[in-house]
Amino acid sequence: MNSRVSLGAKAYFVFVLFVLLGQGVHGQSTVPSDFAGTWRLNLEKSKLPTPIQSETLVIKCKGDVIEMHRMTDGRKADYSFKADGQQRTSFANPEHREEYRATLSGTVLTVETTYSRKETREPWSTATVSPSPTRRWEVTNNGRNLVFKGTGKNDAPVTKVYDRAEP
Repeated sequence: MNSRVSLGAKAYFVFVLFVLLGQGVHGQSTVPSDFAGTWRLNLEKSKLPTPIQSETLVIKCKGDVIEMHRMTDGRKADYSFKADGQQRTSFANPEHREEYRATLSGTVLTVETTYSRKETREPWSTATVSPSPTRRWEVTNNGRNLVFKGTGKNDAPVTKVYDRAEP
C-alpha cells in the first residue's frame, strides 16, 4: 500500500516544527548585548559615599550569564551572575557566602542578595546573615550609559554612572 501525505499536511508539519524550534530559541533568556563592553565611571555624575579615583567595568555576556570584571583604584574584583531568576549561592570569598537571585527585564539587571559570614565555632552563622538592598544596573541613553544603584559601606546609597568606552 502506497501512503502519501498531502501537501497541506506537509506544510502544516513544517509550520508546527518551525514554531516549536522558534520557541526554543526565543524562549531562552539572553542578556541584551547592550550590557557587554567596557564602561568607565563618570565621577561627576556619580554619587559615592567614599571617594575613588577611577573605576572601569568590563562586562561579558554569554546566554543568561553576566560576567563583570571591575578595577577600582587598582583593585580588581570579579563577579558572575546567572540572570534566570533562580536562587543561587556564591562563595567568592571563603569567609563569606552570598545568596542571590538575578533577573533581567529589558535593559535592567536586578540582583537581590543576602550575605552570611563564616564563624570559627559554627559552619555558617545565621546570626550574621545580613540582607543587602537590591543592586540594579540599567543601560540608558541609547546604550551610552550604564547606571548602577545600590549601597556601599555602612549601607550608604550609591549611584554610579558609567560611560561606554570607545572601542
